[in-house]
Amino acid sequence: MAKPSEKDIECGGKLMQILNAIDGRFGGPFPTDGPEDLLALLGDDEFDSDRVEHLQALYNSLAALLRTSASFHNRIIAGMCYVIMYDKNEIIDPDSDTLDLHPRFKAPADSAVPEPDATLAVDLLSALEASTREMIAERDCFYEGCSNDEGVIPDDEDRDALSDMDAAIDRNQAVIARAKSFHQAPGRSAT
Repeated sequence: MAKPSEKDIECGGKLMQILNAIDGRFGGPFPTDGPEDLLALLGDDEFDSDRVEHLQALYNSLAALLRTSASFHNRIIAGMCYVIMYDKNEIIDPDSDTLDLHPRFKAPADSAVPEPDATLAVDLLSALEASTREMIAERDCFYEGCSNDEGVIPDDEDRDALSDMDAAIDRNQAVIARAKSFHQAPGRSAT
């Protein structure tokens, strides 16, 4: 979108003053007699400033907007004209003809955070998978040693220890699954 010119900003300020004049009454502007909705009144016709009902509908439409969201026009027009476009705020690129961000927001390529080393990530994932397999084997051996012939673990401490082992294994497996889904996500390179 094209950046507003000084003349655009000046016109926006005048429009804001006109809307403030209409909105000056406490509680917002009240509707007048006449059509309530300019767009509904016009249909496919063009606005005619010589027709009183068109002027009434214009006022009533503006009054309805101003009552719906008090001072919206100040936030939108002043926000754009006097905050976003204000050169000293350095939000918009002063050298661009369009609404581009100021160069201070554009990260230089040399300061960009490098993507993690894919080989390291694969190695870490492989190590976590091996460690989790060892934890499962250790848990299975522990279960064999503390359960009776029916598979019941009579000792509370043994049950708690097995529960802790299961929780640790579940956490590792969740991390492994997330890592694999991230690594295989579209746009990610497989190694």
